[in-house]
Amino acid sequence: MGIKINYIYEQLQKYSPSLYPANNDNRLLIDEEMLSVDIDEFHNNVLYIGKSSIMDKIEHKIDKELVFLIKKDEDYNLNSLLEKGVTILEIPTAADDFSFEEVRNLFLKDYLYLNSSADLLDALISDKGLNYIINTSSELLQNPVILIDSGFRILAHSDAGEINEPFWLNNIKKGYCSYEFISEVKSIEAVKQSPDSSEPYEVVCSASPIKKLVSKVRIDGKSIGYIILIESKQKFVDGTYQTMKLLSHVISEKLKKNKRYRNLNGLMHENILIDILEKNITSKEVLLERSKSADYSFGENLFLLTIDISNYHANKTKTNSLKESLRYFFPKEKFVFYQGNILILIDLTNEVLIDDIITTEFEKFITQDNLRVVISDNFRHILDLPHYYNQVLNILELAEILSLTKKVLYYNDYKFYYILYKKDFSKLELLDLCNKGLLQIIQYDKKHNTEYFKTLKQYIKEDRNAIRTAEKMYVHRNTINYRLNKIKELGDLNLNNNDEIFDLTMTFKLLNFIDNQDQDIQLL
Repeated sequence: MGIKINYIYEQLQKYSPSLYPANNDNRLLIDEEMLSVDIDEFHNNVLYIGKSSIMDKIEHKIDKELVFLIKKDEDYNLNSLLEKGVTILEIPTAADDFSFEEVRNLFLKDYLYLNSSADLLDALISDKGLNYIINTSSELLQNPVILIDSGFRILAHSDAGEINEPFWLNNIKKGYCSYEFISEVKSIEAVKQSPDSSEPYEVVCSASPIKKLVSKVRIDGKSIGYIILIESKQKFVDGTYQTMKLLSHVISEKLKKNKRYRNLNGLMHENILIDILEKNITSKEVLLERSKSADYSFGENLFLLTIDISNYHANKTKTNSLKESLRYFFPKEKFVFYQGNILILIDLTNEVLIDDIITTEFEKFITQDNLRVVISDNFRHILDLPHYYNQVLNILELAEILSLTKKVLYYNDYKFYYILYKKDFSKLELLDLCNKGLLQIIQYDKKHNTEYFKTLKQYIKEDRNAIRTAEKMYVHRNTINYRLNKIKELGDLNLNNNDEIFDLTMTFKLLNFIDNQDQDIQLL
């Protein structure tokens, strides 16, 4: 590491020192040494300290740019030394309480910080996890250390046996901070006035006289967590603040490797949603307390809208970001970036349908930027979120396998196809599941160039309404009636039987799936 003469000059201001020459000397001094007539060789990165009365005796040995800290006890030839290019920090004669030990302590602190840096960086490089880093820092700082994220979840802590505050022990036991604790913390003036950086700040709360030192963990300018150092065994010293700041950077680098924290904006609801997705929150009681702390509640008409951004390319004519664009379409919804996807929790009132918020403008936007959206089934309880996230992942997988071209996919429209894909049926096995009468009609169409299959499909799609079917196919109603009679005869079908209609509908989907795997046609 090393320290600069200007730093020493600033630390000794109470003694009214003088620095010669006036220009800045920016070199790093890595050691200090007491002046002695026995010194035979001088080094320009060492600070030599002593009284002015010795300078005349060693001046003849000085032949290079050196740095001296001199306590003036008698006059000496200052100008002669300056002509040799040396830098001198002079303590005046009147500074009776000055001690060279104070200067040596500055270097000692630097050595301790250097050792701390080495240990913490080794903990980071060793890739042994957050607990190892926190325990290493606790040993260095000789006090308990706790790491929490911006959602007040306990990520790591040193030995709980060294923590003597009941509320922190309770938080550690639960794995997250209570609502009452968070409310108390937010009301502390030091927290309200805390720096928007990783610079450590002191906190004392009304529930405990024990001082805390807090440093924010930041990634890309966003605070995503906090390191708390509890002054229980060792009083805080200057080096404590330096080491805490370094620890903040080390933790930041560690958490950058975790996609969860690298993409967070420091919002409490993000942590709650991710904890639900990762099943760290599974009980209604914990959910209630965590939601209360975040001032966030969940309704009972929920959908998960997941945006696949793997093929995203922004429209170059737009100046706003993807997040800002999505916020335009979903101004009140909660966002979280998770596993390479953007998740939006849609919380609808009973009067609003999911189709109402998927506007034509939104579909145009995602098409332009080559995004794909999958919308889950409706669900009532937020703790079911992992299940419905798995739903959309299934459809994203299916969309990739079958090269679907649609940009907005609803799980409900494709779940049947996913069952077929997941079961890994052979084409022959799938054909065995099909309605045999319908397969006979297909063969008849191929042989006689007729449209009975197409007619039957349209007829069922129009809910067995012959008039609408005729309109959609641009033929006379009598033609449709003739074709339907022929269809019943060829396939031995009963079109008034609901089970038969279900079997035919399933066959249409099966044939679509088979054709898609052969990449002949697109799914409807």
